[in-house]
Parts: sequence; C-alpha cells; structure tokens
Amino acid sequence: DIYGFARSLQEDYENEDLLFLGTEFGLYITINGGKNWSQFTNNVPPVAIHHLTLHKGTNDLVMGTHGRGVIILDDISPLRQLNQEVLAKSVHFFDVPPGIFKETSPFGGTTMEREFVGESKSSTAKVIYYLKRKHIFGKMTMEIQDENGKVLTELQAGKAKGINVVSWNGRTRQPKMAKAKTFARGGFTSPRVQAGTYKVVMTKGKESYETTISIDNDPNSLITDSERIANHETTQKLFNMSEELACKSL
Repeated sequence: DIYGFARSLQEDYENEDLLFLGTEFGLYITINGGKNWSQFTNNVPPVAIHHLTLHKGTNDLVMGTHGRGVIILDDISPLRQLNQEVLAKSVHFFDVPPGIFKETSPFGGTTMEREFVGESKSSTAKVIYYLKRKHIFGKMTMEIQDENGKVLTELQAGKAKGINVVSWNGRTRQPKMAKAKTFARGGFTSPRVQAGTYKVVMTKGKESYETTISIDNDPNSLITDSERIANHETTQKLFNMSEELACKSL
C-alpha cells in the first residue's frame, strides 16, 4: 500500500490501531494497526516527512518535512472514530467538540512583512462527516435549524468521497434589505445565534440525515449572560425591522 521508504512512525495516544507514517513521498494512515494503509492527500503534498509527533493537548499531528517546512494537521480525533462499521455506511457524522464564540476584535491582528505568524486554528462549529461515495447526481443541501425546526441558514455541503468538514460561524441568513440610493454595508450583516445546540439536516438526493451541533460562549469573555440576551434581543428587533421595511418597499 505504501510508495517510497518510511521515515517516521507515530502511534495515536488513544487508539493503538491508528498509526501515522511519514514516508519519502507523503503521509500514510492506517486505522487497523497497519494491515492496510491509505495516503493522506488533503492539503498534505507528497514531500518527504522526516518526523511526526502528536500534540496531546490539541490532538494535532505535527509533521517536519523536507520542502514544505512544518505541516500541522488540526485535530485528528475524527480519525479515531473510523472503523469498518463506519466505512460501510453511506453517511456517518462524527462526534465533534462545541464551537466557541470568540469575543475578539479584528483590529491589531495584522503582521509586518518580515514577521511570519501561522493562522490560528478556527474556533467555529464544525460538521464533520464521512461519505462512502462522492455525491454526483441529484441535489445535496445542508441546513441549520433551531429546536422548533426553523431554518436559520444553509451551508455548502461537502460532496467528496471520504471525510468532509463544513464550518459554521454561528450566523443566520442575511436580512432582506429595502431598496435605497446608497449602499448600507452594515445592514447586510447576518445576526449571530445564541450559544446552544442546533440541528443539522443534510439532504442527499431523496435521503435526509440529521445530527446536532453545539456552540459555547467564550469562557474568557467578560460579557455577562444578561448582556448577551439584551444584545440578541436588540439585534433580532433590528433584523425584523429591516425585513418589514424591505417588504413595504417592494
């Protein structure tokens, strides 16, 4: 199963059947203790991987390569859930940690041309699922719904064979805007939902599949729960006013 000689081998800390192999021509993974290997090609080029290590705190796979520097594969925990039963399914949703509403400012986040800072791992909520086959024919959609089944927004579903990752930043659809002579950029901003659990409905052809996704508030934020509620109620009031004005202008 492996092309090129091996350079580094790393066993997962939690699943002894999950192994990572750095070779002269890229990364290979096995989920059955080395009986079968598959090359990992998602953003990992076929370069020599001299060293592998797993970060226990973040579950990231760190690769020291020849030709592309350091490559970090964020959070390999979904791979721990892979087994023959999962691979036999048409669709399987993986268990994922909640997303976090980071209370940060975009100001001051840039760097100079002589300074290199790698992009931080995203804290958005993620829908991670396995497709046995690539979706080709028919419509494929993904909706985020509240507990009452109301559609909050639609996401672009991944259709590739294997593991797909779809991110959600916690925002709903954009409000309808009334026609005007000037462009109101802020009016098109999608409101953000409150922290909680939401339903994911993926429709693939004539079949529908469901899972849940959770978002938590930033544990380091100084904003109180009452302030968050007031902010959400005010935002929703402005959203409804925008939609009402848009309907009257038609």
